[in-house]
Amino acid sequence: MKKGSSIIPRRVLEETHGKKKEAAKKLGISRETLWRKLKEHGFPVSPSDLEE
Repeated sequence: MKKGSSIIPRRVLEETHGKKKEAAKKLGISRETLWRKLKEHGFPVSPSDLEE
């Protein structure tokens, strides 16, 4: 992700009330990709976020 692009996933997470599965779907990426991008930008994530 480019600098500043972490704002988009964060905004989508706010819109989906923290539901990562819905946020990933809205962004057109997998939950794993969303998890990795959030982790890269210092957002708190846990492996349990990848579970359904």
